[in-house]
Amino acid sequence: MNHFAVTQRHAPSRAQSEHCERQERVEASAPPSDDGMDLQGQRGPNEAMNHFADFIPIDIEEDEAIEEAIRRSLLEESVQPLQDSRFAESLSIEEMTGIVKAHSERVVTEAYRPIYISRGNVWTTALRQFSRQKFTECTDLLYVTFASDEGTNEDGEDLGGPRREFFRLLVKAIFKESGAFEESLNGFTPRMNISHVQNGVYRTIGQMMPTIIVQGGEPPALLSPLVVDYLLTGHIFQLKVTPDDVADMELREALKKVDQALTTEELEQAVECCDSWRYQLEGLPNPVSMDNKDAFVQNAILFHVVIQRQSCYDQLVEGLKYYEVLPLLKERPCLRVLLDMPEEPSDVPATLGYPPETQLLCSGK
Repeated sequence: MNHFAVTQRHAPSRAQSEHCERQERVEASAPPSDDGMDLQGQRGPNEAMNHFADFIPIDIEEDEAIEEAIRRSLLEESVQPLQDSRFAESLSIEEMTGIVKAHSERVVTEAYRPIYISRGNVWTTALRQFSRQKFTECTDLLYVTFASDEGTNEDGEDLGGPRREFFRLLVKAIFKESGAFEESLNGFTPRMNISHVQNGVYRTIGQMMPTIIVQGGEPPALLSPLVVDYLLTGHIFQLKVTPDDVADMELREALKKVDQALTTEELEQAVECCDSWRYQLEGLPNPVSMDNKDAFVQNAILFHVVIQRQSCYDQLVEGLKYYEVLPLLKERPCLRVLLDMPEEPSDVPATLGYPPETQLLCSGK
């Protein structure tokens, strides 16, 4: 069954709708609250393991074999460059859309999951419902009802239109209203928000994104490629970064001056602009010279954009496992266009949508 063809499904029963309406209307009309959210996202066990046997040569003593395994593992980690998964596979827009639809048919179950959303407070009402453990344990198709500010529900059956509109509004809310992201020249990156980390909000956002993708919404293709690289690989020190990945304009311009310095005098003047923070980061090249300025810029960007926010990234990774979307993206890296900020709107599968509203969101208009 094609889960994008929602007219083939049966709408919720009258009793179910009335029960959910009573339960959700109160939340949809409630004012936003910064506290009191009992977010139930749970961190799964660490599944990463080191299989030393894969590296152990034959006829080597156990201690020597372990040392050899560690040496080879570290060598691979430090020497092999991170492949750019954006160009790992070439598929047409139609082929990518077909893959996503086939995946949707497999992972979206044949029932409806009612959700009530306040148009005046999309982010808060969506977050409250997606944060419930029972809600995200379910894989049914969303049946969206919009509640007005007066607490009444809008007329109209959800045959796909209200759901797609909700997803469009939710993408905007995630990147502009949630307080979880900031915008760099290359796309959106996670913003460190201690409250969000404590409450598992980044994990919940990670669950929202697969829901949008597999249920026919317009892809949340606004993330910086740097972010998507980390989500798919988990590597930090092999990421390709530039000063344009830094959202803070003052920091970005300071690093650009270091990166573009052509003489020792220019470099010394540029490095002075970094004195307010560079001595607090152990391990950065010091003094900075023409020979090591590239390493200085690279590691400074990695620290400010990824390392000090790694807990945010890791929660997104956990959330993206919902609907088995993260394994799909790793298996078919070309599908990263569903998350990457595109250079051109046509880079995103058109049937999943890349609307004018998203273009306005990118430009900040």
